[in-house]
Amino acid sequence: MKGIIMNNKENKRISVDALNKYYKKQDSSVGEVTIEIGDGIVIHVRESITANQFVTAVEAGVASCFADDEYLPWLKDVAYMHAVLVAFTDIDFDEADMESEFFLMTATDVYDKVLDKVNENQLFIFENAFEEQLQARVDKINSTREKELNEALSMLKFVTQKYNEVSLVFKEVMGSDLSEIISVFSKNAESLKASVSALAEDFSKYIAEQGDSDDSV
Repeated sequence: MKGIIMNNKENKRISVDALNKYYKKQDSSVGEVTIEIGDGIVIHVRESITANQFVTAVEAGVASCFADDEYLPWLKDVAYMHAVLVAFTDIDFDEADMESEFFLMTATDVYDKVLDKVNENQLFIFENAFEEQLQARVDKINSTREKELNEALSMLKFVTQKYNEVSLVFKEVMGSDLSEIISVFSKNAESLKASVSALAEDFSKYIAEQGDSDDSV
């Protein structure tokens, strides 16, 4: 019986929530901290973020590197910095224009101060996820364009093949190249029309004459 109880204890699985509670107790600083900038300005920094915050920030950051499915590599670094600040701080970017955001992230020390406060492991994973998501989107766009190009080339090859087949038929039957035939028709359209009309008129007269001959007999 004692052995069975011990085995049950050994096989008991620990929950993720229990692990998280344990680590949060060990590190009392986990949660939210503040950064005082000056003039009463305080930034609240989340040392750790949720999975939803993680995914939302990465997807939005990567999306901002593209315009109409065109990758804009010069935006990559700024987009990443923006994604980090959105994920880990309470800074409101909703009404900020591009110039203001660019200045905040590249000409001040706010970004560096935030990095000093966030969970290094999460930041490392965040950066990798951003890079991989970005590359995946670039690869997808390139793959789509390559497929469209191949389809266009395949259609061109098909049309060229059919043109060559038709040209060969005309050449064999009429002893002339298709392009020459088209040229003759286009240059002598009125003459050909007149000839056909005259032929039709002569044929009508012939039919009428045949009818008169039958009546006389």
